[in-house]
Amino acid sequence: MTTPEEQAAKDAARRAEKERIRQENAARFQAEVPQMLRDLPPGMTHNDLVMEHQKLRMKSMEMQQMVITGKLPVAVEQDLSGKIVEQIHKVEARIAELSGAARDAVGKGKGPGF
Repeated sequence: MTTPEEQAAKDAARRAEKERIRQENAARFQAEVPQMLRDLPPGMTHNDLVMEHQKLRMKSMEMQQMVITGKLPVAVEQDLSGKIVEQIHKVEARIAELSGAARDAVGKGKGPGF
């Protein structure tokens, strides 16, 4: 049987470990996410853009899951998720541009099927 002092020490050690993990994860995401927010190269294909979109969504979901499990501070997730969503919108806009250009090319007899 543990004394109240021993239990308090165990609880404090467990809280300190959880906080250490949260800070490590925060630092990791704060280093990873800015690398994902680069300008989109002009030569990206539709498939490249779809993969980029999926990668961004997966990172966002990973951060949300870590917040739910208490392994990432909410403030860090909110800050970085906003930036990820902005990048997702840029990717979606580029996909729409490519789709529109492909439709225009097909309509002018330049695309596949003509």
